[in-house]
Amino acid sequence: VQLGVNPKVDGSCYYQQGNTKLIVTVLGPREVKRAKQLHDRAVISCEYSTSTFSASERKQQSKSDRRSAEKAMLLRQAFEGCILTHLFPRSQVNIFVQVIQSDGGTLSCALNAASLALMNAGVPMKDFLVSSTAGFIDNIPFLDLNSWERTSDTPEVCIAVYPHSDKLGLINVDHARLTLPQLETCMNLAVAGAKEIHIMLKNEVKKYSEGILH
Repeated sequence: VQLGVNPKVDGSCYYQQGNTKLIVTVLGPREVKRAKQLHDRAVISCEYSTSTFSASERKQQSKSDRRSAEKAMLLRQAFEGCILTHLFPRSQVNIFVQVIQSDGGTLSCALNAASLALMNAGVPMKDFLVSSTAGFIDNIPFLDLNSWERTSDTPEVCIAVYPHSDKLGLINVDHARLTLPQLETCMNLAVAGAKEIHIMLKNEVKKYSEGILH
């Protein structure tokens, strides 16, 4: 994890988990045109994109674009509930996610990196939002599946949790062929994983803050 990697924006974070690597940048809160303003809260905007280093078929690209739009929507929904938007009405916060290398768990990595980038930008939030993913392989639960472990029909659950209250900020189920006991197992495993990630990220924020002060 590296905070403040782009001095030209309000907040930024480079995040790597396994072989998944991404950069999140944050702009705002900033004033927006009257047509886009909300009188009682800020507008949260999210963009999610994946680097393409090789040519792909149009069908594959179209599918990738749809998935990127879905992830941008999930990110926006999660941070609309996390950011204290009522403190800066008639403004906008822009979150840009750029996936450099994908090896599974990109949504949870994006949530973690965005949380850090928002902190770096000084955007007020009700709590740290931390995320983790769990799924099943041959009826055995695993945490943080990579691309090799995932198949097109691997059941997988991504959660985002507020660690101080244990409340969920997001739950997203990929491939809904999960029984209720399996869903409960995945969620418990993912929450436990998110709490471990929170400890590590909190330490990174502390080190970055100490570096600024000294």
